[in-house]
Amino acid sequence: MRKLIACAIALTIAACTSTSGTNISEDHLAELKQKKATVQDVVAQFGQPNSSQLMPNGERILVYIQSKVRMDPKAAIPLVGLFANDSGYSTASATLTFGSEGSLQSHSTQNTNYGGGTK
Repeated sequence: MRKLIACAIALTIAACTSTSGTNISEDHLAELKQKKATVQDVVAQFGQPNSSQLMPNGERILVYIQSKVRMDPKAAIPLVGLFANDSGYSTASATLTFGSEGSLQSHSTQNTNYGGGTK
């Protein structure tokens, strides 16, 4: 019975966090730039980007975004949830710019947190 209760609690906690998308770390970006990675190399390693744009000068820009949402169960408790919950939302994005010849020229990252609980 204790195992069943522990399992139910673990599943409840796990269900309160949702992550989607691809997060590319600074280490991955530095490694890609050193190798002069191509668009094909990046897509093969990280999958399709959230956004791809071909510029008039032939440059291509790829954007990868990861979203993370955490819902604290205490948020559902009337009154208490207004003050004692750790819910939050965060995004991490990586923008990669490739030259007209197809190799990685530059990159940047951005992290944004709203609320708490997005550790």
